Amino acid sequence: MRLRDYILNNFWLKVFSMIMAGMIWFAVRSNLQGDGGRTPQNPFHPSETREYTRPIAIATRLENQQAFKVAPIEARVTVRGDRIFFRRLKASDIQVYVDLTEISQMHGAYPVRVNLTRAGANYIDVRPQYAQVEPDKGTK
Repeated sequence: MRLRDYILNNFWLKVFSMIMAGMIWFAVRSNLQGDGGRTPQNPFHPSETREYTRPIAIATRLENQQAFKVAPIEARVTVRGDRIFFRRLKASDIQVYVDLTEISQMHGAYPVRVNLTRAGANYIDVRPQYAQVEPDKGTK
């Protein structure tokens, strides 16, 4: 078989295969170039990163009616998503809280947790990671 026949035999199948291989290479490479491989990215809808400052709430059992002091009172949440997600996102969709439902001693530093009520994004970071909680002496 001559060299010309190797190239022209099933020519369109070979062109299609090269295009598919290029698309797969592009998709894998764009995902690896993300933020260290933590969050995959769609090359057709590039993601954005935004920060929100939200108040820190306390989650306790229903029977616990005690008031608490939290320090600091706000946390900065970093969220990653695409533009369409951020158009629909409201600040109230990001809930920042300290979970005291399973804690018996309600005094000390506890992890700050984030709940995104709208699907389509990931939270990347919350600062501070811990909040100091203590019972408020002025109330019961």
